[in-house]
Amino acid sequence: MLVTRARQAHFILLQVVADTVGIIAGLFAAYWLRLASGIIPASGEWQAFWYWRELPQAVAIWVFALHVTGNYQNHPQVITFNRARRILTGSALAIALIVAKNYFFRVPDLSRLMYPLAFVCVAAASLVARGVLQRAIVAFVSARSIPSSRVLIVGTGPTALKIAARIRRHPEFAYELAGFVSPDESKTDRRIGGVPVFGTPAQLRDILRVHSIQDVFIAQQDLPLNSMWSMFLESEMETARVHVVPTLTELMRTTVYYDELVGVPVYRVRETPLQGTNLIIKRIFDIIVAGFVLIVSAPLLAALAVIAKRTSPGPALHRQRRISLDGTAFDLWKFRTMPVDAEKNGPVWGDQEDPRTSRLCNRIRLLGLDELPQLWNVLRGDMSLVGPRPERGHFVDKFRESVPHYMARHHVLPGMTGWAQVHGLRGDTSIPQRLRFDLYYIENWSLWLDMKILMMTALQPFRRRKARSR
Repeated sequence: MLVTRARQAHFILLQVVADTVGIIAGLFAAYWLRLASGIIPASGEWQAFWYWRELPQAVAIWVFALHVTGNYQNHPQVITFNRARRILTGSALAIALIVAKNYFFRVPDLSRLMYPLAFVCVAAASLVARGVLQRAIVAFVSARSIPSSRVLIVGTGPTALKIAARIRRHPEFAYELAGFVSPDESKTDRRIGGVPVFGTPAQLRDILRVHSIQDVFIAQQDLPLNSMWSMFLESEMETARVHVVPTLTELMRTTVYYDELVGVPVYRVRETPLQGTNLIIKRIFDIIVAGFVLIVSAPLLAALAVIAKRTSPGPALHRQRRISLDGTAFDLWKFRTMPVDAEKNGPVWGDQEDPRTSRLCNRIRLLGLDELPQLWNVLRGDMSLVGPRPERGHFVDKFRESVPHYMARHHVLPGMTGWAQVHGLRGDTSIPQRLRFDLYYIENWSLWLDMKILMMTALQPFRRRKARSR
């Protein structure tokens, strides 16, 4: 990854703070120009009270509008031409929302000239604040040893060399150029500008693994379609992010969302709404709900611990190594409902009606109560309340080879429950079908979808009981 997840959240928060300062400064500047400077003649009696009262609401609306228009990204390049364009778009949306609010709530005594003045002043102040923040980030990253994202560039043509030069010229953006991949075999095992050419696209997966690559830039436009498709799949298998550098003609004719990295326009492959401020919103939601449920369910947790101890010898809690975000491992906690030697012959799929355990423990598994200790994993940040269910490394290694796009589900935090689980895909069920639901969730995330999945999860035991009675 470009930076750690915690540092990504810090970059987002810094952008929000910088924009908030810019918004307040811009609104004060607009107020001064309109009502206090004497530059623009006032045609009526304006009450300062109304402006002070409306200030917090205006700031909140403006930050929301900037968020909606995609201004909060999780890498250190916080101001580019593309970002500036989005700030202008977000400011226009903020003015429209403020005008609508003031109209419907009949806010009195506000000068109409304040709206265009606020748009100009706030947009200018936000751009200045972003510029100051950019210089501060550059100085901070350059002065400290910050872990960099290792980059592999596919191609050795002019576009690839331009990207390489930008990366090497701007180490403050935390990219480290590891090497090139070239479809021309005669260029392999050579160095271009001091940077090695590791091999051909056919060797991509081994190169990604050996050299610990986190980001792949595809800058070779004449690659065959099947070769491009293979590179996408192999990069996903190694949890590397893929960026496609478009040609000028593609940029002119496309309406697809694109971004800039190190000043180079790129398309993101497998885009998800779970980035920027959405990550912070989801994390806050997880902490509030998980903390509340953990406190309320404390008596139930104690009772389940006693049951786990009484049903068979061994500890009440059981932990398993599971695979999380970007292929990293963590310890998942759950109440033990199986004998301690249940997997003495190797890992096997569990089921909600498992013959290896008691009827009472099967009932606990059926209700999902054995998963409650994972609320602690959620508070720790290992998991989310909602997301693709984490799997054990043994099965991940198996499925990454046999199921296309399987590793794409590791681009977000795993969850206690997920879109696949509320559709009955638990235990020994179809992996490709489960993956289809997981990818739908990743690409269509919203806070409402999370709440919907949690409500469906809570109602699942009642739906199962109703189905059985029928």
